[in-house]
Amino acid sequence: MKKGLLLLSIIIFTASSALALPSYLGLRGLNRTVDAKPIGNGEFSVGLFSFLGLSSDTRTAEFPTGTVDVTDTEYDGTGFLTASIGLGDKMELAGRFSYVWNCLKRESVEGREDLSGGECENDDGFSEAHLFFKYSTNPGGGENLWIGIMPWIGFGIYDGGYSPFVINNNEYDGVWEPGQPMFDMRRPMIGVEGISAGADLLVSTNINPMRLHFNLGYHYYKQHFEFTDYRYTASHGWSDSTHVDMYIEDPVLHLAAGIEYPLNKVILFTEAEWRHFMKRDHEQGDGEDFDDCITISPGIRIPTSSGFAFDITGSFTLTDFDADQNDLGHSIYQGGGSPTSGDRAHYAPFPEGFSPEWGIGLNIMYSTDLREKPITAIMSGTVTDAGSGDFLKADVAFPGTAVQTVATDAETGFYSVVLPEGTLHVTVNANGYIGVAEAVQIIAGQNISRNFTIEAIPVIIEDTTIIEVGQVLSFENIYFDVNSANIKRESYPILNEVVDILKANPNATIRITGHTDSDGSESYNQTLSEQRAASVLNYLVQNGIETRRLSTLGYGESQPVVPNTSPGNKAKNRRIEFIVLSN
Repeated sequence: MKKGLLLLSIIIFTASSALALPSYLGLRGLNRTVDAKPIGNGEFSVGLFSFLGLSSDTRTAEFPTGTVDVTDTEYDGTGFLTASIGLGDKMELAGRFSYVWNCLKRESVEGREDLSGGECENDDGFSEAHLFFKYSTNPGGGENLWIGIMPWIGFGIYDGGYSPFVINNNEYDGVWEPGQPMFDMRRPMIGVEGISAGADLLVSTNINPMRLHFNLGYHYYKQHFEFTDYRYTASHGWSDSTHVDMYIEDPVLHLAAGIEYPLNKVILFTEAEWRHFMKRDHEQGDGEDFDDCITISPGIRIPTSSGFAFDITGSFTLTDFDADQNDLGHSIYQGGGSPTSGDRAHYAPFPEGFSPEWGIGLNIMYSTDLREKPITAIMSGTVTDAGSGDFLKADVAFPGTAVQTVATDAETGFYSVVLPEGTLHVTVNANGYIGVAEAVQIIAGQNISRNFTIEAIPVIIEDTTIIEVGQVLSFENIYFDVNSANIKRESYPILNEVVDILKANPNATIRITGHTDSDGSESYNQTLSEQRAASVLNYLVQNGIETRRLSTLGYGESQPVVPNTSPGNKAKNRRIEFIVLSN
C-alpha cells in the first residue's frame, strides 16, 4: 500500500515532454521506455549508462548449532554503452553492449565469521550485445502521435572469470557450500550463453506540456546453464552429484510506460516497467506466483545546447523477490528429490535478473538532434527581365552574412535559399543588367517568396554631348575618413567634375555604388559601402543635382576588381562607381 501511494505521488509530481535522448536500448527514448519517434535522418547519438541496485534479502542459514535467518545485501551494477543512427525520417538503428557486476555481502552472524575469503562474493564482465531496429510513422503528418514497431535480437558474450555464475569461494556459510553457484541471488549470473529476441509496439503522444510513451512487446530468452549440482551431507561433504546441462526458454510479456514533463532547464520523468514471465506461473502452495517483476523509475534529465545531456535516476520494485524459487532446483535435489528439467526451469534465475529493491543511476549522453541549430526559413522566387519578362540567370547574394551566393536556374529563373532569422540585405545581379538591392525580414519557420525584375543596361548612344549610357565610371581617389562615411576635402575636385557632367546633361540619371576591401567583417563593410554611397549622393544634391536623378547601392566587399592580397589592391577595391542609367 505504501509503495502504491509513493508511485501515485511520483506520477502526480512528474505528470507534467522531454527531448528524448538515447534509452537503455540506444534508441531515442527515456531509460526503460523507447520513444516511438525516430531520432531523425542522419542524426546519431551515443550513451553511457550506469546503474547500481541494492537489495536486502532474507535467507535461512543452517549451521550445526541450528538455523538462523540472515539478511544479505546484494549489489547489482550495470553499465550500458549504446549508439544509434537515424536511417531516413522513419527508421533508427541502435546497438548496445552490457557490462554487469554482481556482488553479495553476507550478514555477519555467529558461524559465518570465520570465512577465509572475507564476507563478499562478486564477479563482473561483459554480459550481452544487442541490436535494435525501429520503424515509425506519424499518422496525419503531425508531431502529436507517433506509432512504431521495434524488433531486436541479443547474444550472450560473457567475459568474466572461469564461470558465468557468482561462485561461493569461501567456507561454508550456512547457505552456500564452497564452489557452489549462488543461484538464489537476484542476479547470480554475468551473462550465460544464449540468445534473446523480441518485438515491441511503440506509441508516443504529445498532450502539451507532457509527452507519453507506451511500449508493449513479446520477448523471448534462451539461457544455457551448465554446472554440477551436489547433494551435501550434514558434515558438509557430499553424497551425490548430478551434472546439469540444459537450455531454459522464457517467453516474457513486456509493458513499459513513461511520462515526461519539461521545466525551465531540466526535464522530469517517471517510468514503469512490467515483465511477466509466462512459464513461471506455478506456485508453492502459498497462493503467490513468482512470475512478475515491476519496477518504477523516476528521474531528472539535464539537456544542454551542445548536444550533451545527463540523467540522474532512481528506481524501486513493487514485487517481492523469493529466493526459494530462484535456486535452479537445488533445494529439491538437496532434499532427496530428482528435479526434472521442467522443475529446474521453474526455479531458474530470471533472464537479466530480478529487479533490485531500489537503485540509483547516472547517465551521460550525446545526441546531434539536441544541438542548438540556427533558426531559419526558406526564401525562394524568380528573377526576370523587366522589359521582356524572360527568366534570367542571375546571382542572388546576401552581403554581410555567411549565406553563400545562389545562382538562379537559366531556364526557369528560380532560386531557393535557407536564411537565418533577422533583417537581411539581398542583391540581385546579372551580366548586362542593372543590379537591385533591398532588405528582407526573415522570421523563423515562415518561408517567404520574393520575385525580382531587373532592367537591362541601355544600349550605348553615340552623342557628343554626354557620356555613354551604361558606362561605369570608377574613382579610386574619392577619399573618406578612416572607418567613416565623411568625405575628405581632397575628393571635392573629382566630385565637382561629376557635378559639371550631370549639369551638362540634365536628362541623365546615374546610380552611385559603394565598394570596400575585405578588411573587417562582411556586415561592417556592407554598411560602410552603403553609407559612403549615400554621402556622395548628398554631396551632389548639395551642389545642385536633383535627388530624382540619383540612386545608391552598396556592395560591401562582394565585388572586388582585384584580389585583396596587397595594400595596393585593397586601395583599388575601395572605390565609388557611377553607372549611367539613362540620358
